Order: sequence, then C-alpha cells, then structure tokens
Amino acid sequence: MLFRKAHRGVSMTGKSVAVLSSGRRCRCFSCSPGANSRLKQCPCLPLHCCSRNVGGMNAFDPVITCYRKAVAAMRALPGKQPAQLTYQAAIHGTLAGRHKMHGNTCQHGNYFSGRAQMYLYVFERICRRMACDDCFALPYWTTIPHRSASFRQCSAILRAIFCSQRNPAMNSGAGSLPAWAVDYSAGLAQNNFSSGSSSLESLPHNVVHVLWEGGWLVPTAAQDPIFYLHHCNMDRLWDLWLAEVVAALILC
Repeated sequence: MLFRKAHRGVSMTGKSVAVLSSGRRCRCFSCSPGANSRLKQCPCLPLHCCSRNVGGMNAFDPVITCYRKAVAAMRALPGKQPAQLTYQAAIHGTLAGRHKMHGNTCQHGNYFSGRAQMYLYVFERICRRMACDDCFALPYWTTIPHRSASFRQCSAILRAIFCSQRNPAMNSGAGSLPAWAVDYSAGLAQNNFSSGSSSLESLPHNVVHVLWEGGWLVPTAAQDPIFYLHHCNMDRLWDLWLAEVVAALILC
C-alpha cells in the first residue's frame, strides 16, 4: 500500500506537502495543490529537503552532521534565548516551575498529534537557522536502539547529540526495545480521531519514552536530542493513520 511507505506528510514549513511512493516528503508548493497530489511523483524533490529515517545513518551522514551542528549551536546560546535547547526543552517540561515564558506549557493528553506538530515545526525552523541550512528536515527515529548508534556515542564529534541521562543500557547498546513496545498496529486500527490519537500516544509514544529514558521523565525528556526525532516518527505514524482513515472512507 502506498501510504505504508510514506512518512511525515504534515507540512513543517506552512506549505502543502506531497507524500510520495518513495517515502520522501516534498516541500515544493507547486507539487501539492490538493489532497490527491499526495500520490504524485515530484520531479523537483532534492534528497536533503526530505525527512529521512535516522536508522543506519553514520556519524558523517549530512543529516546527522547538520543536526549535531544545530544542537551544538543551540546549546551554546545564552539561557534566556528562546532558541536555546534548554529553553525549547522546557516547553515540554521542566523542574523549574513555569520556566521563562513558555515552560511547562505542553498540553499533555490533549490532542497529542496536533500539539506535537506545532512543536516540531518551530524546532525544525530553529535547527535550520542554527545549522545555516534552509532545506534541513528533521529525520525520524523508528525507535530501534541498535540503529541509533550515532546518538549513543559521547565522542568529540557526536557529543552534542549525546545524552547521559538515558537508560544506561540503551546508551551502552546492551538494551533494546521489545517488539510490543514499538507496535503501532492498534493505533492504526482505530477509526476515529480521539481513539487513534490516544492509542498512538500510549503505544508506542509513552512506552518508548519510559523504556528509553529509564522512567517517566516528562520534565527532562526533551533535553535529549533524540526526543525530537521520536516525535517526528509519531508525526509519521499520525500521517499513516490519516491515510488509513481516508482509504477506508473511499472504499466505503
């Protein structure tokens, strides 16, 4: 099925987006004048403008290079700057109460898919500016630990995207996420917005957070650079859910 190969089809730039059979996401406005354009093949789709699966990327992949450059620049900013990583992470959660202006303002449990998309939209734009790359697209992480080696290495090159506060077993490579923890089939089987959103938030979203981080750590989760890639994957799954519902309505 075509949409099984699609990924993040929601516009992160304010433009319409075409989801192609190649599994790449187009940012070209002219390629998606309407919903049916999701099925079109786009001749002007450069690879670097597409959201890609981070699994299997090595430390020198252009996407990893761009992301670590952006995160390093965000970490280096003064704490009062909204683009600073700690500031952005505090939007999701912080132990410092109502940190700055937007701390602890993420509405957990309310229409999960919608709130995550806006958060990613802003974060991706910050990354583009910090990395000086207007075409950078956040990759997505399909939550397979052994395929996220670039995020588990505290080397001089990869230190910016490493997080020591994760579950130690995940960072060492000894741990893994069981198959049931990343199974999203139950969510895709739901046929209404509330049930679908709630199911995907529970599994795999919440479960992956708990196992990867070693506990339910909402106030600190977004300090980990892979957090945003996990949410990009949830955005991808949400698009798959939308495709399933649309296909079911067409076939009715």
